[in-house]
Amino acid sequence: MRLNELGDGPAEQTEDSDTIVCPTCGKNDFDTEHGLKIHHTTVHGDRSLTLEERVEFECERCGSTKQLTPDEAERRRFCSHECKGEWQSEAYSGEDGPMWNGGKVTVPCSYCGTTVERTPSQVNEITFCSNSCEADWKSENRSGEDHPNYSQVSTECAWCDTDLFRPRWRVKKFEHQFCDKDCKGAYYSANPSELHEKDRVTVTCSWCGDEKEVIPAQSTRSEHHFCDRECKGEWWSTNVSGESHPNWKGGFEPYYGPNWSRKRRETRERDGCECFLCGVTDGASRLIHGRELSVHHLTRINDFESPAEANDLGNLLTLCTYCHQRVFD
Repeated sequence: MRLNELGDGPAEQTEDSDTIVCPTCGKNDFDTEHGLKIHHTTVHGDRSLTLEERVEFECERCGSTKQLTPDEAERRRFCSHECKGEWQSEAYSGEDGPMWNGGKVTVPCSYCGTTVERTPSQVNEITFCSNSCEADWKSENRSGEDHPNYSQVSTECAWCDTDLFRPRWRVKKFEHQFCDKDCKGAYYSANPSELHEKDRVTVTCSWCGDEKEVIPAQSTRSEHHFCDRECKGEWWSTNVSGESHPNWKGGFEPYYGPNWSRKRRETRERDGCECFLCGVTDGASRLIHGRELSVHHLTRINDFESPAEANDLGNLLTLCTYCHQRVFD
C-alpha cells in the first residue's frame, strides 16, 4: 500500500467493516487495532490492550500465585529458582537422588592415616584428608627424579657458573641458562652485542628523507618507511587522501539536499509532532518504538532532478516507525 493511495486523511470505515472503539473513552476513528493500542497506552496510560491474556499460576511448593501467560503457566512448576532448589533438595536427596551410589564410605588418609568420609567417586588409590596432607605427601614422593614429568638435565649458569638443573626443552631452546634475573641482567650488560646480533639495513624516510637502520624483515615489509608516527601521518595526509585514497568514490554529496534539516523540522511542526496515520506523538514513539518520528517523502527523491525539489512540504509527511514501514508493504 502506498501512502498517496490513502488520500488526504485516514481511511473511512465502511458500513460492513467492524468499527474499532476505545473501551475507555469511546473513540471510534481507528484504522487498525495497532492504532487503538497506541491510543490506549499514550492517552489513558493503560497497557492492558498490549498485553497477552493472563491466567493464574500456582507454585507447587509454596502455593503462591501470580499472573502469567498461558504458555508460561503451562511450562512452569515453581514461582522462583529458590522454590525449585528447595523442592529438589527434598525430592532428590539421599537414596532418592538419581546419582545415589550407596552413600559415603570411610577411608584413611594416605599421609597421616586420619579416617575421612568420601563419596565413592572421590575415593582414589591415594586419598588425603586435606590439602596440606596432599602437599606434604607430594613433596616427599613426587619431587625431583620421582616426579612423573621429570626431564631435567644438568647445566651451568652462564654468568656465575653455578650448577643448575633445567628442563631439557629449556636447555635446547635457549643458548644460555641463568640462576635468576640478576645473573641474566649482569651477563647481557657485559655482553650487549649478543642482544643485537641481527644484521641491519639502511632505509630512507619517505617524508623527510632521513635515514634509519632496521632489520631486513622490516625493510621488505612495505614500500615506504618513516622515521616516526609524525612523518607517517604527514605523508598519508598528503598522498593517501581525497581522490588518492583507494576507497575514494567521488566525494560526499548530501543525499537529502542542503535544505533537508530545515524542511524536516518544518514538516514535524506542521503535523504537530504527531504521526499522520495513527496519531502517536513524538514522545510516545520514543517510548513504544525506541526512536523519534520520521519524515517520509510521498514521491521518491530519485524521481526529482535534485533532492532540494523533493523536500517541498507538500511531498513530506510525519510518520512513526510502524506506519513508515507500512507505506512500503
